[in-house]
Amino acid sequence: MFARTMARDYEGALEALTMMPDSTQDARPPALGVPDKLLAELQIRWFMGDDERAKTLLKEARSILQKRIADGSQHDTRALLGEAKLAATEGDSPETQRLIRRWYREGAWDVPERVQFTDQVCQTLAAAGAAEAADQCLRTAFEEPSDAMPFLEPYLPFYDGIREEPEFVELFAGLEAAGA
Repeated sequence: MFARTMARDYEGALEALTMMPDSTQDARPPALGVPDKLLAELQIRWFMGDDERAKTLLKEARSILQKRIADGSQHDTRALLGEAKLAATEGDSPETQRLIRRWYREGAWDVPERVQFTDQVCQTLAAAGAAEAADQCLRTAFEEPSDAMPFLEPYLPFYDGIREEPEFVELFAGLEAAGA
C-alpha cells in the first residue's frame, strides 16, 4: 500500500488498503494516536484530492486522537505527530509547525524515536506547505541517522506542493549532483 501511494497509484493503494488489518482490534495503541489504516486512507484521499472523504476521515481521526489525549496521553509525543499530520491535512501550516517544534522539544531527544520518525516529520512539514522547515528537516535528516533516504525522499508525493520552492529546488539539485 505504501509503495503504491508513493508511486502515486492511489487507486491501487486504496485496493491494497482493503487487505490491511483493522488495527482497532489490536491490543496496542496505534503509533501516532490514530489507527494506521485510518491514517493511511486519510493520506491517500488527501493526495487524490478527495476532499469530501478526507473531511469525514479527518473528523474520525480527530475524535480518536482526542480520546487518547483525554486518557492522559497529552505527553505522548507520537500523538503529537499524529496531530501534526491531521493539521497538515487541514492545511494549517502554523499549527503543524508548532506541533513539530513541540515534538522536537519533548520527544526528539529520544534517539530511537527521532531516527524512526524524522522522515514522517519532514513529510508532514512538506505536506503543510512549510517549505523552509521541510528543507531544514531534510538536510538534518540526511546528515543524522534517520529513516529519511536521500535517494527516495524528495520524490515522494508529500513534497509535490513545495517542489518548485527555491529551498527544495536547491536541496534537490544538491542531492542529484551528489548522486543520491
